[in-house]
Amino acid sequence: MMKKEDYPRKYSKNKGFLKQILIILTLLVLTSCSIFSSLIQSANPPANLLIEVPEDTLLIKGEMSVSQYQAAKNLAIKAPAETEIFAREGVINSVITGLPALTDQSFEERVESYFENNSELYQISQFDQNFQQVNQFDQPNGILIKQYQQVYNDIPVYQSDIRVAFDDQGSITLVNSNYTPDAFLPDSISPKMDSITARAAFEALNFYLPQGVMPTLVIYSPIMVGQQIPAYLAWVCVASWDEDYGEVIIKDADGSLISTSTYITTFSYEIRDYQNEELNEEDFDTYPTIKKINSKPLLAASTSGNYPDMDQVDHLTEYYSKVVDYYQTNFSYSEFNDMDSKLTILVNLSIEGNNFFDKGSPFSVYSVEYDIPPVIAYTDPASEKGIDVFAHEFQHLVTKDFVILESNYPNPQASALKEALSDFFAAVADPSKERWQITLRGKTIRDMQDPVNGTKETYPDHFEKFIYPKPNKEGEDSYGNGHLNATIYSHALYLLSEGGEKSGIKVFGIGIENAAMIVFRSLPLLQTNAKFIEARNAMLISCSDLEFSENYCNQVRNAFAAVGIGNSAHEYNTPIDNLQGLQFGWALSPNLQLSNTFRAYEDIANIGFKLVQEIFPWDQIQIRPNGDINLDFGANSIDLWKGYIRENNLEVMATLIGAPWDTNISDQEFLRFWRSYLYEIVSELSDTVDYWQIGSQVNTVAFWKSVRPNATFVDPALYAEMLKIAYEVIKVTERNDLVVFGGLNNLGDSEYLGLDPLEFLKETLSNCQTGCFDIVGLYIEWGDYLPDESRNMIWGSKQVSVDMQAYIDIAARDIATLTGDSIPIWVTEINLDPEWPARLAEKKQIELYEAQTEVILKTIVTLASNKAIEVVFYHDILDYDRTRVVGQPIHSLVYLLSSSEPLGPFPVYSPDGSVLNQVHQYRFSRDKAPDVTFLWTDDPMIHGASAKVDTLEDINANMQRFTDFPDAGEIINISFKSEFYIQEGAMLLLADMDSNDKLIISQSTPIEYGQIKIWNWNDPEFYLTYDKAKWEPTEYNSLDSKLYSDCNIASDGYRDGGPDGPPPYTYESDTHFLAETEFILDLEIPKSTGVPDMIHVYWDDYAYQLALFPSTENYDECVAEFWEVMELSIANNFGQ
Repeated sequence: MMKKEDYPRKYSKNKGFLKQILIILTLLVLTSCSIFSSLIQSANPPANLLIEVPEDTLLIKGEMSVSQYQAAKNLAIKAPAETEIFAREGVINSVITGLPALTDQSFEERVESYFENNSELYQISQFDQNFQQVNQFDQPNGILIKQYQQVYNDIPVYQSDIRVAFDDQGSITLVNSNYTPDAFLPDSISPKMDSITARAAFEALNFYLPQGVMPTLVIYSPIMVGQQIPAYLAWVCVASWDEDYGEVIIKDADGSLISTSTYITTFSYEIRDYQNEELNEEDFDTYPTIKKINSKPLLAASTSGNYPDMDQVDHLTEYYSKVVDYYQTNFSYSEFNDMDSKLTILVNLSIEGNNFFDKGSPFSVYSVEYDIPPVIAYTDPASEKGIDVFAHEFQHLVTKDFVILESNYPNPQASALKEALSDFFAAVADPSKERWQITLRGKTIRDMQDPVNGTKETYPDHFEKFIYPKPNKEGEDSYGNGHLNATIYSHALYLLSEGGEKSGIKVFGIGIENAAMIVFRSLPLLQTNAKFIEARNAMLISCSDLEFSENYCNQVRNAFAAVGIGNSAHEYNTPIDNLQGLQFGWALSPNLQLSNTFRAYEDIANIGFKLVQEIFPWDQIQIRPNGDINLDFGANSIDLWKGYIRENNLEVMATLIGAPWDTNISDQEFLRFWRSYLYEIVSELSDTVDYWQIGSQVNTVAFWKSVRPNATFVDPALYAEMLKIAYEVIKVTERNDLVVFGGLNNLGDSEYLGLDPLEFLKETLSNCQTGCFDIVGLYIEWGDYLPDESRNMIWGSKQVSVDMQAYIDIAARDIATLTGDSIPIWVTEINLDPEWPARLAEKKQIELYEAQTEVILKTIVTLASNKAIEVVFYHDILDYDRTRVVGQPIHSLVYLLSSSEPLGPFPVYSPDGSVLNQVHQYRFSRDKAPDVTFLWTDDPMIHGASAKVDTLEDINANMQRFTDFPDAGEIINISFKSEFYIQEGAMLLLADMDSNDKLIISQSTPIEYGQIKIWNWNDPEFYLTYDKAKWEPTEYNSLDSKLYSDCNIASDGYRDGGPDGPPPYTYESDTHFLAETEFILDLEIPKSTGVPDMIHVYWDDYAYQLALFPSTENYDECVAEFWEVMELSIANNFGQ
């Protein structure tokens, strides 16, 4: 170790007190520079030694032996948390684990047990003998970090470093390590040289060692820098050569040079105080550190006699104050900001003979190991303007306080990491909008936001673009390319702070202050010469230790995965615990008054609903642009409302609609006001609201007139921008909250003018892509139809006539195709004619509550039967006279279906095996409870018919009419040996049934079915099943309708056009879905009538075909009867 008195000194003839100091420059500067030579030899590893971990193994990465790979998998199984293991050339560099604490052991014993239990993984034995604790970091929140160095037979392994982190429960959470496996330790530990002959060997290579300084024997291990070469004995010492000074390593075996690892130069400076006055000998504390003068850290220096004016460097005092205050306030770090600090700031420093520093680049110097005090130096009289430059150099000093990150050829990632950390904290200190650009002498030299395009030079923005250094003709390299590659890591930190999308990975910004806290607390976890993945893992542990939410820490994963470092998070939205499985909600009316609110919420909770949808109209909350937010709108009090929600344990979906003013502002102005409004309302409501629906019926003109009063049509491009802004604001405010694509209206009535819902979704996605919403909402407009009744609507730019089940099936399929299966679908509202239950009750001569129950039950059961539907909101469940909620029937329904799994619709059969299409059966499975079956038919011919389940003859089950359930009607315990009878209205059956269990009904008036064999152009042949009362076979193997003339089903579409040929036709194509089967339709339409007179029907990839000749006079009826035949035939698999 070089002593302070060994530094050479000389006195200048210039005015003032001058000392010359030999300074070790670690070159923590802002541009790259050649610094060292390396003679490390390379060798190819044995082919059978290592394997590349399979790419599909997400949490174990790198190269390791087969036995290590098995040990890694075993560790992952043992650890309750998600384990990640990273290796390089058989050295385990980083392990994220969650092994439970062994509370009966000390921390030291826990470390020893960890390495003993995982000796096969690390390939080291006798950890307790070969590793020594050298440091301990006590972190906030009870976190502890221990640092170990490897020592073999009392000889230290050069730059070995293991950091072990414990959480507040004493469990090991992270092990970052750089070490030498047993197999690579040297065979011989008997040095050929002693320290005296080693010193002579250094001098023989023209290295000068200060007087009294002797080399140190170490074990040099190429495996730690990725070289498959056994370790060997070496000697290390600080030395100088020419104008350089640094650390040099030579081989013990032959005295040849291994490497130099630091850059060295000398410079002279004259110290003056802040008032530009001379300093006397007594002003010095310990050479060469100077006491603070009037508590000011700034000291001027010059070798030329041209002293800077103090007003030229006044900004440095401001920079110093702001930076050290920030570190003190946010990180509790005060190493350089008190009277005992050794930090010195030098200005106008001239380094003779070094062209690089003559350009004015600032730099920093600090070495605890060699007793060099911390210095930030500027090489121009006025110094560099910009707090980012000062903070960059300051962070170098801070980093050095925790870990050594070398700037040399064997450690290019450590070199880049060091510069990236300083660049990032430069951005933290800089409040300007250009904070992500590093500027030197008026030019941007690195851009963390856009590394590729932000500067003249192209910097990498992904690990795949890492620029590995190559020695030049002098055997040196460009500082390990540290400044070039720094932008990979700093770009990830930009994404973490600000958010963005890269490499197909969406990152939600957590804010630069939060990111800085995570980065800073990760520094003690970095081992010597850490690589990117180890630094990323340290940040994950730091994030968890600081008790940030899981979603915040997932953004750390995503930010680094976006630049090719580590895996992305499996999910970044944490599921709400009480919304697992199928759930139900109530969409409240927007004019609900406070006097009724509490009772309504009580009713909702008592029914068993988990969610409530509330409408927040912009025009009532903010009555002018950028005006005050008033959430006590109408008769409601927002604080009381929040209390009601909490008391009843409800989740809230807020629907944001409307605009606050009627003006002709531009879209850009509107979006600016929209962002401002969202920040206000989301901040106020995020403690209560969990889901945010952006608009409702967003594909209708009615919605857009509420958004932009002058709108004449819908605007999916503008809606995409609204979604983007909402998504960003909501995710930044509360990461767990989910964004709902405003309910798409099926345009069931002509009064709902707008764009086809599927087309609106497509156009929005083309402007928004994925990552703008979490859930797709459907607004079901059904008027006065029952769900099993078909109605006209628009979907996929076509008008279709389908029942509710078919509509949901088509919508779920197409939405999954557009957005991916991972996007859930919520029915955000079901809008039925509120007068209709009364008309239905009168028509059926039943009680009003029975009619309401029937409508609600059939609608909810139909919607919930599709697995893609996760939540169903019902708009109105009040009695017709609006006095009370229809409670017990809905409570029973919610109780039976909540958290169930839909099995879908099932056919009901007659005794002869034919399907009764007029009977509807839906089944739901439940865990640890009988499965639920709902059954209904409106066919009076079946009411009173006997029924049974063919495979459940010896099993008792419960069956009853559902509307009797709330009135405590008798639950009938039946044995299926005896028959039960079909009643009018919906029925409930509780019994465990699988897909093979058939429900069979004997009709009062049995339907007689027939079958006909259809000849197929493409084998095989198939059978059609038909109702004999409606169809009759012909001698040509076709079917003629008994009900409608000229309605015929044939095996092919041949037509004899006569001597004059066919009349003029137009041709169209369409598709039809039935029972999960897609049919392709080719329609031939005579121009004279405009009504198709032949429809070619294909299915199963054109393997099957037939033709329908529909009746011109009864076209719709003929087509409907045809599809009934097809449905019967599908149920029989087109067989006999």
